[in-house]
Amino acid sequence: MEKQIPQLVFITGQYGSGKTTHEQTIANMFGIHSIIGMSDLLSRNPEAKSYIDQGKLVPDEIVFTTLERIDLNNSCINGFPRTIKQSHYILSHFKDIYDVSIVVLDVDPEEALRRMSLRIICNHCKEAFSLEHNTLGDLCPRCGKGYLTKRP
Repeated sequence: MEKQIPQLVFITGQYGSGKTTHEQTIANMFGIHSIIGMSDLLSRNPEAKSYIDQGKLVPDEIVFTTLERIDLNNSCINGFPRTIKQSHYILSHFKDIYDVSIVVLDVDPEEALRRMSLRIICNHCKEAFSLEHNTLGDLCPRCGKGYLTKRP
């Protein structure tokens, strides 16, 4: 029996394009159960977090090292790549190990801005929601511990 190559799916697109909204659907399309948010992954890396806390972009080398340190077998990575250099990195480092797919979500810039203006978060679990379907002050439908607030 032939060994099956593990899948690795990346979801990219501008802010407000629906990456998080559609990540589960995309993962299901590929038969993947592990979804990794790039921002969550970087915030757990102390070196990357120091850049994030200062409002700076995390250098590519730190992003690449962070990805190399985790098991990516049959995973869906949300929010990567963001640049051409990062796309080249994927092809040069992962194409011989994984069956790689990159899903690019495109949205009209005005629609993306509208969606971003409606974003709210849980003050406990930090999950993002929309004012289209939720109300400020509601109990979080995900964790049930926090309340929905505007992003700081």
